[in-house]
Amino acid sequence: MDNNAKGSKTSEHWPFYPQYLTQRVPTELITLIIAGMSERLESPVVIWQDCYSNNNLECSKDNFIYPVDETRRFYRYPEFCKVFHEKVKDGGELCMRDSCRRAREILSGKIDPSKRRLRCHLGLNVCSEIVSASGYPLAVCTGGKFIEKGEETLVEKRLKKLEKQGVLSSEQKQKLLRCIRKDDCYKDYGEFCDAYKKEVEILNNMVTRHLVQHRKEKEWECRERVVGSLNQIADDTEDLESGLVDALDILRDFLSVKYLALFLGLKQGDLVLPLVAQSGLEWDEDDSVHFHWRKAGLAIDGKAFDTLKWLSTIRSSGESFGNYVIKGVKGHGKEEFSPAICLLPVGYQYRGVLVVGQLRDKSVDISDFLSDELGGMDFLQNVGHLMVTHALAKCTLQSTVEHDKRRDQIVALTAHSIRASLQQFWDATERVRFYWQRPEYAERVKRAIDEMIEPLAKLGVQEK
Repeated sequence: MDNNAKGSKTSEHWPFYPQYLTQRVPTELITLIIAGMSERLESPVVIWQDCYSNNNLECSKDNFIYPVDETRRFYRYPEFCKVFHEKVKDGGELCMRDSCRRAREILSGKIDPSKRRLRCHLGLNVCSEIVSASGYPLAVCTGGKFIEKGEETLVEKRLKKLEKQGVLSSEQKQKLLRCIRKDDCYKDYGEFCDAYKKEVEILNNMVTRHLVQHRKEKEWECRERVVGSLNQIADDTEDLESGLVDALDILRDFLSVKYLALFLGLKQGDLVLPLVAQSGLEWDEDDSVHFHWRKAGLAIDGKAFDTLKWLSTIRSSGESFGNYVIKGVKGHGKEEFSPAICLLPVGYQYRGVLVVGQLRDKSVDISDFLSDELGGMDFLQNVGHLMVTHALAKCTLQSTVEHDKRRDQIVALTAHSIRASLQQFWDATERVRFYWQRPEYAERVKRAIDEMIEPLAKLGVQEK
């Protein structure tokens, strides 16, 4: 990923990358950690952060995090550094600018600390490592300020250069040369770097855990909002679409994707799923597209679709989710759904598919989103499955309600027909009784009997 892009601004959507370290991790915690690092390494340790604040290349002490507090920022520094800061005019400013320049170059990729030995502007060895969480750079941690035997001449050359520039007086240079030969300036470079890298690894693990915890809290909040929105949907068709759009809006803003689209089978066994709701697509031709389950290549085996297993298979094989979207989405406007980064099929007797569009934030790599390390896919699978299942349950309920209404109407019509036939039978019976004992009305009796039999015949036909 492009580090410059990633540090452009604070992300207020998934995965909630901060602009700088202490924007998510408390400063007090960082100072205590690097204080422990400083003690174990017997070396000064400092963290430089906020590299991309307003693209300002000016350096400030506010960019630095010192062990414990700023008043003890010279703790564990060799006497050489203390003298340079205290006795040389603008000595502290020169060192601060040197640290800022080196940190910027490390974060921008101009310097790879793993491939070259780093030195400060006075010639002392320093070790710098990027403080990161899940590979995302947040700051630069620097420790060291020492020389090895035989490197005194290198420091002397740097001091002579500063003397020629008028930064140092001859007396100051001589005092610094005496300091550089004291025991507190000497360390073994290899041993120190190995120990230092282990310390930074511990720091990175702590930072990662802190950011993961923050992200998990945000994901839970989003899930609760989505569930709350789904629970507000009434059991009628008109409210279903608007309610689903509200839930999709919440999830789309959280993930910062270009669109979300939900296709649902409205009848049992449907393989052609109409677009029921979408968020982010600026068009209103929802009726013109559908998702064809079979043509997308999704399994139809009489069993509940195993979404988790299918997602795992696709991710491990490296196959693109976009291919399933291209094959599955049909109709006028299908091009609006490409490219897509994820597809979430759910269902058994009723089927549904959630399609996820591209990420709007180009600073987030799609591989990060789908990785197990950041857990974006796990979150999407959890919330998406819940959303599709809830929507399918609503559709099933509505289908059941409509079926019950049709059944009640049929029962009412049948009862009315039976009552009408029985009334005709009763009328015919009364006429037969009236004419039965009068021979002159024999013809009328015969006709009345026929009329009595006719409704019974109708009832027999209806029964069949």
